[in-house]
This record gives sequence, structure tokens and C-alpha cells, in this order.
Amino acid sequence: MRTLTSTLLLLCLTAAVFADAPSHVHKYAGYSSLGAYEPARPKSLNDIPESVRTKLVAHLKKRLGEPFYSSLQLCGGQIVAFAEFHRRESGWKDYKWEVFAYNLHFEFRLADKGIEFYQASIRLRADGSVIEDIDLPNIAQHPERAAFVPLSSAVQAATAAGFDISHCEIEIAYRPKDDRCVYSFQQLVRRDGPSLYFKCVDVDAHTGKQLRIFKQQGTE
Repeated sequence: MRTLTSTLLLLCLTAAVFADAPSHVHKYAGYSSLGAYEPARPKSLNDIPESVRTKLVAHLKKRLGEPFYSSLQLCGGQIVAFAEFHRRESGWKDYKWEVFAYNLHFEFRLADKGIEFYQASIRLRADGSVIEDIDLPNIAQHPERAAFVPLSSAVQAATAAGFDISHCEIEIAYRPKDDRCVYSFQQLVRRDGPSLYFKCVDVDAHTGKQLRIFKQQGTE
């Protein structure tokens, strides 16, 4: 009887934890501010010169593999016309980073996995060469990373690691160092004036296994 009661209690607690867990996550691609200049927004790959488009598609297929590339759709971005950018943004020479000609956003959706949408970005020069590669794994070399485990599996792994899911911010992200996507959990553990202290755990989005637990600091 005690065993049955304990089992029922554990099941109830587990159900409560998952009831507080989000049913989906998403990732937005970033836009960069270019001062007084407002870049154009592409609506399709046809808004990009053919020579650049050809180089881009070849690069993405080489990195992601043809099947995964075919699952992506252009969902926005920025196109910089440099003559107009230089005319409108007087401080352009003071930029400490290389201004892209193309910041292109590609999206896929896996609703059955709890991924509402994932937007990945790639930044290119005017000739189509890559400034910042797309924030997705090198799937062509690691085909297993085309698969994603359900968000619920990551919630289970984070709970087992001691995280209170009801008090976590959860996102899906790409970690270049590991060349993997992760479900990232961030839980506030302490406030000290404007300073905030978090404990975090990354769960491999392709296997559901815990990758690392780490600390992070921020401000309000």
C-alpha cells in the first residue's frame, strides 16, 4: 500500500510539474539597427541578385544538406544598399563591426515537438561570402542533428537536474561551440539590488540529454 501511495504521489507531482511547463518554444532571428538608415526587407530569395542567391543556396545545402535545406523558408531579413546607408547614416565609419549586405532569416516549424518556430539567420557580404554563418548545426556532417526531441523530454531532463520549471525561462538556441541546438532553461535564484543571479541548464535538443549546468548574471 505504501508503495502504491508513493507511486501515485510521484505521478501527481510529475503531472503538476508538466502542467506548469510551456507547451512550445520559439526563436526569433535578430535585426540590426543601422542608425538613420532603414534596410529593405526581402520577401523572397528573388529579391537577392542571382549571383548572390546561387552562392547562398549552394552554401546552405553544403552545410545543412539538401533535405533539411528544403524544409526552410525565407521569413524576412535586411538588405543594405550601401550608397544610401552611407548617405543617411553619418556615423557609418565609426561602426566597430562589419556591416552586412544581407541579413537573411530562414524559418522551420516542428509543432509536434513543441517548437512553434525557429528562425535562423545568416549574414553575407555583397559578393555572397559569409560574414556570420547560419545559426544551425552542420547537419550535412552530422545528419542526426536534423532531428529534434520534444520539448517535454527537455523539461523532464531539466526537472531531474533540480530545476523548478514553473520558475524557468525556456528558449531554444544554437550553441556554436557545441554545434548543437539546445533547450535552455534559466531560473532566477537570487536578487542583489539591480543584479540578478541565475542557474541555467542546456539540454541537447537532438538527444534530450543534459549538456551543462552553469551560472549567469544579469541586471534588471
